[in-house]
Parts: sequence; structure tokens; C-alpha cells
Amino acid sequence: MFEVRPPEVLLLTTASLLNTTAKGGIFENHIVDRKIIIVDEASQVPEPMLACLITMFPDARQLYIGDINRMRPHVKCPGDAKPALFDGQSIMSVLERSSGVPKSALVTTFRAHPALNELPNLLPYGGLLLSGATARERRLLLDRDKFPNPHVQFALINV
Repeated sequence: MFEVRPPEVLLLTTASLLNTTAKGGIFENHIVDRKIIIVDEASQVPEPMLACLITMFPDARQLYIGDINRMRPHVKCPGDAKPALFDGQSIMSVLERSSGVPKSALVTTFRAHPALNELPNLLPYGGLLLSGATARERRLLLDRDKFPNPHVQFALINV
């Protein structure tokens, strides 16, 4: 009645990718033939993960999408731990230094309300990052739910 077919597309976090494709993982037998690997938010992926991905998919074309100006991978460890001492880097930091990797700069962001883009724009981008969304386009929650104080537009949404 049911037929199990290998997935055409896998959408996973990098941690899930390693766990589900390892020996005994749910996708163990469906991963070796991947032709393209796309990694989003690559600035949040630590350097050792790059080594894992290259090793796991030596014949796949790999596309890393990320912003070199975004925060580096967050590592919860003391300042004298080895990752901190050896300056654990993101995939983006490693790839940025490679002359053989094509690069393209982020010029316009559409992600957040323009007011939320102001601080990141000033610090890492030197004021050069453009907001592609208008304040009016980012009011869905504000128009739907009325806040008690219209000057303090903060919401904690428990999911």
C-alpha cells in the first residue's frame, strides 16, 4: 500500500544533517548521491562543520550563503577553552580568505523593520546596508495586535 522513496530534497540544520546521515541515521542510505548542498546562515556554522561537509559530500557542489558581517558562531565556553583560544571561526570567515571562492556582498536586506536594521547597519556595515522593506511593510503584528503602550512595541511570543 505504501512505498518508501528516497527524498529528492532534504531541508535540515547542519547538526541534523550530520546526525540523520551518520551510520544508523534515518537518511543514511539516501545521502551519498546528493549533487548540491546549500548551507544557509553559514556565518553561524563553525569551521569544523565545513570540514565535515566537505568530507561527507566530496562530489557535491556546495553553496554557502551567509553574511561575513553577522555574528560568529556562538560557543558557550570559558575564555580559556580551546575553541576560544584558537579563535573558532565561521565557515564564512574561512571562505572569505580563500581566493578561489566567488563572493558577493550583501547590499540590501529585506528581513526586518528598517528601525531594527539601523544598529547593525551602523556597526558592521558602516551605514552602507540598504533596507529593502519599508516600515509600512513590516507592521503585520503591530496592526493585528494592539500593544498597551504604542511607544513600546515589544512582544514576547511563547511558541
